[in-house]
Amino acid sequence: MRNSCKSILNIGLLITAISHTAVSSAQMSKLFDEGKAAGNFNLRYESVNQSNALDDAQALTLSSKLSFTSGIVNGFSAMVEVEDVRIVLGVDDYSVGPAGFNPGKFSVIADAETTELDQNFLQYSNDSFTAKLGRQVIVYF
Repeated sequence: MRNSCKSILNIGLLITAISHTAVSSAQMSKLFDEGKAAGNFNLRYESVNQSNALDDAQALTLSSKLSFTSGIVNGFSAMVEVEDVRIVLGVDDYSVGPAGFNPGKFSVIADAETTELDQNFLQYSNDSFTAKLGRQVIVYF
């Protein structure tokens, strides 16, 4: 819920920033019309066979990453990216840590069902300057 509020706040900030600079309705629709949506779906099966007191484990999960980057209006744009992991077809004979899913019954497969906000930011950019406000992934090489 908190992440949804942040997303709504960033979209509100983007609309406010753009609306305070003489923007036509055509430019406002450009935010969505020229925006880019992307998705990445990874279906995976994992199994663990161990000689211990716990039962063998198996998991079938779908990892999904969905993102939307708006078009650019007067140098402003926004981006939101969400990642989700779900059990598929009820194949959930596994544990996720001592306090997690099915604790102490099956061997561990660290694939908890979860939904996370990965990135959510408002960006301003011109020829010589770019600034981002919000949650973002920074990769160092």
